[in-house]
Amino acid sequence: LRSVSVAPFAEPLRAAERRVVEQMGARLETLLAVPRSHFEPMQVVRYEAGNYYRQHMDASRSLQRMLTAFLYLNDVEGAGETNFTRLGLAVRPKQGRLLLWPNVLNEDPETPDPRATHEASTLTAGRKYGANMWVHLRPLRSNRWRMTRL
Repeated sequence: LRSVSVAPFAEPLRAAERRVVEQMGARLETLLAVPRSHFEPMQVVRYEAGNYYRQHMDASRSLQRMLTAFLYLNDVEGAGETNFTRLGLAVRPKQGRLLLWPNVLNEDPETPDPRATHEASTLTAGRKYGANMWVHLRPLRSNRWRMTRL
């Protein structure tokens, strides 16, 4: 399904990285008018040349991720687009670009929307860094605002 690095880096986030994470969380909280208690901890991912993440959905009946936010943290040398396969839409990585999409149906927010099926195409050169944040319909049990560097 994937060949992307999702294990934490050994070193802690640097101050500049921590600020970016905090700013993204604060901006999303304001933009969406959703409290952080509904947010999963941010996940930062690293793709090396040849890495990919095959077609998948971020929500299921048991994992009710209402929205996904994905921030590109760098420009990319070769390919590595985010493809929304059922919509025929491909988004090229660009540093600072934020993708925000719904994972559930408007009329039934507990039902995943198959149109949100997406993949990260194979990165053909260089590295790609991105940050995922998922927003849930209800508050999470643990609403700690953690940052994980992957």
